[in-house]
Amino acid sequence: GVVIQLKKVKEFYEQETNAKKQSLIEKINNINDKANDIQKRLNTDLGIINAIKAPQPKIVQDFDSQAKQKAEQLGGVALEAYNTIHGGATQLNLNGRSSLGDEGAKVIALMLKCENTQLKSLDLRQCKIYAAGGIALGEALAFNKTLEALDLGSKTIFSN
Repeated sequence: GVVIQLKKVKEFYEQETNAKKQSLIEKINNINDKANDIQKRLNTDLGIINAIKAPQPKIVQDFDSQAKQKAEQLGGVALEAYNTIHGGATQLNLNGRSSLGDEGAKVIALMLKCENTQLKSLDLRQCKIYAAGGIALGEALAFNKTLEALDLGSKTIFSN
């Protein structure tokens, strides 16, 4: 009787102790997993911070000389636009100058990227600007700090 009762009590406590040990082991493993996740995120954040702090290579692009060369090759309206913008004009109206086209628009886009450009208003209605010229102008707007008005008319950008 008493020995059997003691064995049952001992087995009960051993089972209870083993269950508690297993529960603690699982909790410790969960804590370790969370700590590893936090460490990974910290390492990622530190990598990003270090990348931001690292000196960035400077890409020097001489948009003015590129525009001049292209304008001189094209001549006509493109060269006129280059000379006008390069001369410090704040307004340029090329409305109806259909010979400008995409290549001329690319010259103007290069000029819009120049830091010393003073152009505030640009009218390019009816200049036969298609997708290539429109894309160049759109990209240039990311660089430009002075242009306040760009008029492409009702047929903004045509597709070829």
